[in-house]
Amino acid sequence: MVLAHGPPYCRATMGDLSNGVAELRSALSSLDPSARVRALLRTPPGPAVEQLMIEALDDPEPEVRLASVRASPRLRGPAGTRALMRAAAGDPSPAVRAEALAGLSRILQARSLDAQARSQDALGND
Repeated sequence: MVLAHGPPYCRATMGDLSNGVAELRSALSSLDPSARVRALLRTPPGPAVEQLMIEALDDPEPEVRLASVRASPRLRGPAGTRALMRAAAGDPSPAVRAEALAGLSRILQARSLDAQARSQDALGND
């Protein structure tokens, strides 16, 4: 079941991350690029899937790499940020490069807002 509001990943998959990782690994080995795209876009966030999503940035099909970049808000660690930087700088597809830049922008914006909130908390401002 896809959530009506919020992230487009499966509620059922969220309950069992090890199952979600196995499902993503299996889907990413599919010969059908559209199956790989759907899997990436439906994968719940978490460190367990981050490496698989990063590996998808090396997929031969640009639409799969684009889906991996579009799922970038789920890449929370430094490895994910570095992977987006590599995609922004060197992916052969202009669409993937542009989306990677947008993903990096979202990451920087979120970090900036977090730092601002922490600063305000430290100063006792609301």
